Amino acid sequence: MIVTVTANPSVDRTYRIGTLRPGELHRADDVWAEASGKGVNVGRVLRRLGVPVRMIVTAGGGEGRLLAELLSVAGAELVPVRGATRVNITLLADGLEPTKINEPGTALSTSEADHLIAATAASLAGTRWLACCGSLPGGADPALVRRLITIARDAGVRVAVDASGAALAAAVDGRADLVKPNRDELAELVGRPIDTVTDAIAGGREIRARTGGTVLVSLGADGALLLTEAGGWHAASPPVTPLNSTGAGDALLAGYLADDTARPPARLAYAVSIGASACLAKATADLPDELVDPARVRVRPLHEDAIPGGHP
Repeated sequence: MIVTVTANPSVDRTYRIGTLRPGELHRADDVWAEASGKGVNVGRVLRRLGVPVRMIVTAGGGEGRLLAELLSVAGAELVPVRGATRVNITLLADGLEPTKINEPGTALSTSEADHLIAATAASLAGTRWLACCGSLPGGADPALVRRLITIARDAGVRVAVDASGAALAAAVDGRADLVKPNRDELAELVGRPIDTVTDAIAGGREIRARTGGTVLVSLGADGALLLTEAGGWHAASPPVTPLNSTGAGDALLAGYLADDTARPPARLAYAVSIGASACLAKATADLPDELVDPARVRVRPLHEDAIPGGHP
């Protein structure tokens, strides 16, 4: 069992159009709504991979009722809050990366944060991983992440954190077992630009030295890095033509958490294959019927004097 926590979920509305013409009226070719937020996305992919998962999700207002309806078949536990669940907008236009507008969300009250902690603690029996995913609602105390790490550690459960800003920094300070920054999040953590794979390796090693755990860095088209106590690896995905790359990093994390038995290089190859596969589905953080073959993912070990991949 894997438990995911999403303190700031969303209802995601995606609009697919043809050519983007700023300042002009557009009529969408396709529109759909999904329950989202990183923990929801990770949980959705884990379920598609056949991994038992429980999702702890806050929900409030009319949007929260829609979120509950969208999650009704997913086995989520909803923690009621007074603030309305946020709505995020994704615009898919021909030839462009997805354009996203994300609402900040409403801060949790002290009692709501306590309820979220209690609901998580009650779900940890028999759990392999607790995945704390996504941003915190606007104004939320980053100490919430450290509290989640503490209750999991007390229960003997490993903690993975995929977040940003103060929440990710709190996970590093709390020495989470695994942190999964993307390129921009890693740059914010180390306080310098991450322009190349070489930069990412140096930044990832710096963060691993601070946590003592595993660092999984998603680099989009440049693949992913895995840095562990046993060593480091860079993986490059085979070329794919994405339909929707939103949530690919969440799928990467789900793929990594799905199997604890594989050796790190094989585990990274599988994770990257799942992240690449998610780009081939229309819906966010979904998987197509045919997955990218992990054997097509190139994985190379990192060495201090020879960095595979070099500059992207």
